Amino acid sequence: MTASTQPLPLPLAATAFATDVTGTIATTTVTQTFVNAFDTPIEAVYTFPLPHDGAVDGYAFRFAGKEVRGKLERRAKAVADYEKAKAKALTAALLAQE
Repeated sequence: MTASTQPLPLPLAATAFATDVTGTIATTTVTQTFVNAFDTPIEAVYTFPLPHDGAVDGYAFRFAGKEVRGKLERRAKAVADYEKAKAKALTAALLAQE
């Protein structure tokens, strides 16, 4: 199967949550597994809902068994780095706050 240029749902295979509460602070690790059923790499857009007072302090992506830890950067630098990696045909991920 080849990837379409039309938006398609990315199949979610599994979700797991682990929460640690210390005083009034809760830290939750969310692990989600998605499956690319296409023969070629795809670019996926994923929106993760956060409460208005929520924050992301770290993230990682795993592609074909290789883990890539995210680095928090200002938006302009993050987008430039992402586009540069895509232009080199590297596997890349971009997490952006909306």
